[in-house]
Amino acid sequence: MLELGDRDGEHVEVLGGLKPGTRYVTEQSFLIRQDIEKSGASHDHRGRRHA
Repeated sequence: MLELGDRDGEHVEVLGGLKPGTRYVTEQSFLIRQDIEKSGASHDHRGRRHA
C-alpha cells in the first residue's frame, strides 16, 4: 500500500510503499489492468483464476 504525502496538482509525494527504482504506472492504469485480465493473468485472493 502506498503512503502519500503532499500534492501540488502535478506531483504527489510518496512517503512509503515503493522501493527506489520500482517501476509504476501513473496514467491509463485501467487499460493496463484490462489487458492483464483479458490475458488470464489476473487472480482473486483465494488463488483461483477468473473466467
